[in-house]
Formats: sequence, C-alpha cells, structure tokens
Amino acid sequence: MLPLGIYLPRDAQQQSLSGKSIDLSHYSTAERIDYLMKHGKPFTTLIYIGGHVMLYIGNIDWKGQAVPVTYQNLWGLRPADSSSRSIIGKSVFFPLLSHYPQDPKLESLAGKPTFIVTWLN
Repeated sequence: MLPLGIYLPRDAQQQSLSGKSIDLSHYSTAERIDYLMKHGKPFTTLIYIGGHVMLYIGNIDWKGQAVPVTYQNLWGLRPADSSSRSIIGKSVFFPLLSHYPQDPKLESLAGKPTFIVTWLN
C-alpha cells in the first residue's frame, strides 16, 4: 500500500493489527457488508478474512444498489465445496457482494469465517 502512502507490515494478519479493529466474524454476511458501508473510511479501512487482506475504497452504485468496493490482490473465488475456482489473478477493484450473480455458487469474501475490520491511524 506504499504507493497510496500507507506503510503496512508484509503479513496480512499483522496488517489487520495495524490500527483499531473490530471482529465481525459472528455477524452474518449481510450484516458485515452493511457495517462496512456505514462505518468504513475509504482508503484507511482494511478487511482481514484470514490470510488475506483488502482495502476498503468506498461505496458505489452497482445496478441500482449501493455496494462496498475493495482493492486487493485477488487470486480467485471458489464455491463453498472447493470443487472449482474462478481465477482472477491480479490486483483489482472488486465489489464486496453477498453473492456474485455471474455464478451464484461462488463464495462471497464477506462470508469467510474470519472478518475483521481495521481502521488505520
């Protein structure tokens, strides 16, 4: 995140400890997304999902619905049974949705077992 003027440790878990955080792992996917949209601060909020971290960019209007957008290095998405993977394999601005209409079997990143929101100082 240095190009954005943000110095972070290399490890995703250490990055999640770089500021004030709240563990939303016990929230539903919809509650997590709603919380992020209401309380996230663009470009200074991280979302840690266990081994992976993403930067909250802000909310956009997507097909008539407000959704949060993240910036992350994303290898891909998979269904809950891990039977396949949709490869992305690059740094992307990516909406955080409860499900992905292009392939409803794909597991939402917001639905991972760990979901910690961190506000950077």
